Amino acid sequence: MNRVLLLLALVAAPAAAQPTPLAPAACGVRHTLWIEHYSAQLYLPKGTSIAAVSDPGMPKMLRMRMLNTFLMPPEIPRRWREALRPVLDGEDLKRLQDGYDGLRRGDTVVVTYRPKTGIALSINERTLVTAEGHAAIDALLAAWSRDAPLEKKLAGTAARNRCA
Repeated sequence: MNRVLLLLALVAAPAAAQPTPLAPAACGVRHTLWIEHYSAQLYLPKGTSIAAVSDPGMPKMLRMRMLNTFLMPPEIPRRWREALRPVLDGEDLKRLQDGYDGLRRGDTVVVTYRPKTGIALSINERTLVTAEGHAAIDALLAAWSRDAPLEKKLAGTAARNRCA
């Protein structure tokens, strides 16, 4: 899975009752050579395409399980920090960095987005960051897709990371 999924997870609370049933849209394991970093599952409304991840009218959830944090950089990479700086305040960015610093093998990171309430991030069911609206997701998607049209990158990611 791509790093955008990790960063989405680090920006946004566990899913309580979802108003729309969500189903896995993309699943995979992020790895470098033989080292598996994390497994991730992106959930979207059942029957929608991967493009729904960019739709502010659609709920979504990302669940990640950390498999190995040994090679994680000491801080959130600049590309992602710069994308988030305009949409999160300083305290939220600090909590986000602290959560990133504290990630260990076996931790579960969950990002949820609900159209009327916004996004929330939890690590091991403890909410760290919440934000109204879809702006954090939009910022991360724009940073991730900077070298290609978003729809094309989303389609490619979904094709390579089908859920079993």
